[in-house]
Amino acid sequence: MITAYTPAGVAVTSFPTPAPLGPLTGLGYDSAGGVLWMTDGALVTGLIPPGPGCLPPFIVAFPFVVPSPGPLTDLDWDPATGSLFACDAAGFVINFFPGGLIGPFGIFPVAGMCGPALVAPLHGLAVDTATPSVFGVPLTLTVTDGVTINRIMPPGGVSPPTFYQPFPCYPVPGAPIKGLAQSLHGITYGGGCHTAGGAPAAISSTGNSTTPGLFTINLAGGPPGGSAFLIFDLFAFCPPLAFKGCPLYTAPTFLIGPLPIPITGALALPAAIPPALPVGVGVYMQWACKDPGGGFALSSGLEFTLGLP
Repeated sequence: MITAYTPAGVAVTSFPTPAPLGPLTGLGYDSAGGVLWMTDGALVTGLIPPGPGCLPPFIVAFPFVVPSPGPLTDLDWDPATGSLFACDAAGFVINFFPGGLIGPFGIFPVAGMCGPALVAPLHGLAVDTATPSVFGVPLTLTVTDGVTINRIMPPGGVSPPTFYQPFPCYPVPGAPIKGLAQSLHGITYGGGCHTAGGAPAAISSTGNSTTPGLFTINLAGGPPGGSAFLIFDLFAFCPPLAFKGCPLYTAPTFLIGPLPIPITGALALPAAIPPALPVGVGVYMQWACKDPGGGFALSSGLEFTLGLP
């Protein structure tokens, strides 16, 4: 059975695996097309999940065979090439189109690219949809054997570091795991501060930073009755600059505000991300709040990277 849940854990819809697939070994999702891809290790199929109720799923790709060296253990959709990537129990990654035709990256082993190295069988794969990047980061896959994670460039080689993934190879916290997925959520870094010694503000985000997409920037702990300014730019200060004794993580090149802070001290600023923005661009943000009691309450920094849905 396949079941979809809300972030709160409430089941939205549930339906059986379509015949003739057996117990599943991997799932991948094309969020732009709404297609859920799946494999039982031998066959691959794609479908549009049904809504609540008893309707069956709509099959968009009838079950087909992929010429992999071993049974498939996970798969994911690549919006950049319109193809699928899968990993298998023999330690290989396979690139293929719906229907089973091998894709431009072919079939290649992943063991030994960096340390700690992956060993067969592989247990999870995810396509980094923030690549290929305008900054030169090529198409990147995240692959795991359940104990180690490697970020690789198909058909071989280690992917260069990014803000959100500075290390190409590292052990899995809480190993072993099965399955991987990509999420373009925001990342907070640094710490908040108040220039007059009061309580700092906090920044967070909800949603995925896809282009197009809807992303929300949140403020918590702002001084009630004060004014909030959201400052942002395409680069961050490292190390941070000093602003009245507090760290300034991002250049105030762009500014939204002043926004009145309610008694709750919280704001939610929706940010509609338009389509066709450059993939791989990082955006750096920070709240600076004017405290009516004196001074400024600054938040930590927030970074998000634009990627394909």
